[in-house]
Amino acid sequence: VFHQAMTDLSVRDDQVLSKSFPFDQFKHIIDVGGGHGSFLTAILESAGNSKGTLFDRKDTFEQLRSSDTAYKPVQALETSGKLRLIGGDFFDSVPTDGDLYIIKNTIHNWPQHQTKKLLKSLSEAMRHNQTSESANADKRLLIIEYLVADEAGSEMANWLDLNFMILVNGKSRTQKEYTDIAADAGLELAGVHPTKIGRKILEFKLA
Repeated sequence: VFHQAMTDLSVRDDQVLSKSFPFDQFKHIIDVGGGHGSFLTAILESAGNSKGTLFDRKDTFEQLRSSDTAYKPVQALETSGKLRLIGGDFFDSVPTDGDLYIIKNTIHNWPQHQTKKLLKSLSEAMRHNQTSESANADKRLLIIEYLVADEAGSEMANWLDLNFMILVNGKSRTQKEYTDIAADAGLELAGVHPTKIGRKILEFKLA
């Protein structure tokens, strides 16, 4: 139910986000915690030379394959060889052969200590230089979230911050907070990309 709800909420946004960053510059894109894959499939449909990995819990993919509607676009990309599904726990490790890692609307679900563990896992995957086609300096991580403004306000991110705190002990963050917590994991902010839907794409590289 959760993954279907996230897909339903994301379909329109995914089309905008897939055109808000030059994804086609990267040969292998790994969507970490990507659920049923609506964002990654939108990217791969427009980034003709890229391939992708959808990384989430194994039971997520069991549910996905049981839904004809949700699975059809993913299956088409799997059949063509452009997409693979890998199950696992992103707090432990993520696949190490990516050129670009993306994590959308996920980090806000976790408190500080688990967020640090997740970013450390991503940083370690990016530092692995045996299986990716890109040099480590060229690898990127995109964190896609609503950002809390530095000054007090009533923007969407502030209301989401309250909801995340109450529901899952999570947290929305300012750009500086994301930059600081990423620095602890050995990541450095390389760029900030605004989008038409209010979310920001924070681009990180290895420090």
